[in-house]
Amino acid sequence: MTGRFTAILLITLLSFANQCYANKFISLKKKKSEKIVLPFELINNLIVVKMKVNNSSELNFILDTGLKNTIVTELSYYDTLEIKHARITTLSGLGGDSPLKVYESKGNTFDFGKIRVENQNLYVMAEKVFHISELLGMPIHGIIGHSVLKEYISDINYVQRRIVLYKSSDYKFKPKGKWDSHDIELIGDKPYMYCTVITHKSDTISVKMLLDTGASQAMWLDKNSHNKISLPERSVETHLGMGLNGSITGSVGVINNIILGRYNLKNPFCAFPDSSSLHGYTSIDNRNGSIGSNILRKFRMVIDYKKGKLYLKRSAYYNNKFFFNVSGLEIGTPIPGIPVYEVYNINQASNAYKSGLRKRDQIVSINNKDLIDMTLSEINGFIEERQGRKLYLKVLRNNKEESITFRLETL
Repeated sequence: MTGRFTAILLITLLSFANQCYANKFISLKKKKSEKIVLPFELINNLIVVKMKVNNSSELNFILDTGLKNTIVTELSYYDTLEIKHARITTLSGLGGDSPLKVYESKGNTFDFGKIRVENQNLYVMAEKVFHISELLGMPIHGIIGHSVLKEYISDINYVQRRIVLYKSSDYKFKPKGKWDSHDIELIGDKPYMYCTVITHKSDTISVKMLLDTGASQAMWLDKNSHNKISLPERSVETHLGMGLNGSITGSVGVINNIILGRYNLKNPFCAFPDSSSLHGYTSIDNRNGSIGSNILRKFRMVIDYKKGKLYLKRSAYYNNKFFFNVSGLEIGTPIPGIPVYEVYNINQASNAYKSGLRKRDQIVSINNKDLIDMTLSEINGFIEERQGRKLYLKVLRNNKEESITFRLETL
């Protein structure tokens, strides 16, 4: 069984016998009202925190408010993880492939910061399919669902790279200054809010959106969820990312506005997933789309799950321009931490593909910049900021160097 996980994974296969575990939250702080500070890294707009699972070594997890449970997506050959009460099952979500095969485990203990959370559900992927570590350029072991933090008031500060947690039963958040208050609706323990969108045709509509810190883009909308939501005339077909059910394909365009209370954000990039990637998933919760971290990072954000409240206050990132990778390609590193970069995904309709770039080409330089001196985040940022400009690439294919030139799309 260990060969299935690329790591040493100890699993006790036991019958559930309809046993029900209650979530038990234990703060290791002595004073009930004292705050707990959880630092994080911000990688490609994603919140990455360190967590131990059943007294394991510290592992890196993405905090995802759009996901209920916690998933272990991959382990290195040197990681050891022990889980109990496991059985094989499947998970469904966005993506165009079949449901994800996982091991479901109950009764697990999570430790992060100074918090211990007991009797938690955990899902361990039977096969490595996401390649998150390679696409973010650092070891990522899984995704933390928001159910871990739902007993806490979460103060998320993207600028300071920290989350301050307060026990909901012991603390009342009192917004001072220019905070904007919003009601959130919890469906399946996931947070949804209503906001206003002004489309590229200047139609003003109210939309129901999932708050999704696990999505790095600004937002996405389902074209089939409202008769006034449509794809902008000027758009680019691209690979939008990975969901639980595999690759998410679609297009990206620019809409006029998204309005969150007093905050009016102009010309955000908006993804429009293909219906094959959504396969009716949005109809389950009757939402129109999701708000991702490229918007959420513009705010200091306080979420009170118990009272159904979201508080927003503009951050130092508020006036930053929206960017999106319109190149049609995803670049990754086969060994995170080593500056070797390859093409992991490429859209066959893109200028990059038409110019001869192919999947698994190793990129040596871009516009005479040697990539050995750049991080993956810097490379992605460099490409995102160059809409409409030419890129000059030197690549290695079958140990032969080739030169490829193409112009990025403009939105």
